[in-house]
Amino acid sequence: MIKNTGIGGYKKTSLSFINISMKLKFHGCIFVMAGEVKEVKEFLWKCKGGMLKLMEYEICYIHTSQRKTYIHTRQRVYQIRSTLKEEERRLEELPMVRVHQGYLVHLGGVESLIRHEVIMRSGDKIPVSEKRRKFVMNEVKAYVRREGKYKKTG
Repeated sequence: MIKNTGIGGYKKTSLSFINISMKLKFHGCIFVMAGEVKEVKEFLWKCKGGMLKLMEYEICYIHTSQRKTYIHTRQRVYQIRSTLKEEERRLEELPMVRVHQGYLVHLGGVESLIRHEVIMRSGDKIPVSEKRRKFVMNEVKAYVRREGKYKKTG
């Protein structure tokens, strides 16, 4: 049975499984949009006070400050027990890009890239290092072409 979840126009069908062969455990859902089927993963983290479970599209960005790592969603910020380098490897199959030594950004949450910062849809401004700027710009462009989400203006 397909029911509308109201998340970006996707419709959700139920499908759950745990992939134990990977160190990362996840549950899957299948989303259908315009006849296209896409598997969406849930990720689990150890965090202060227990476990954290997020769907891949809920992750806006991850940052490190003072040896602590935080996952930012639209609603909350969670401190997790991991390093940014570990998270970059763990989430390599997602459209995420390292924009700065301390930031890993989900491209689906990027609203714009202006000079030396990424503006997220949440309004957060993320610094982009000079050495990564061209790479980040190319990754954003490739993501937009792949996803076909934005119209060219101007």
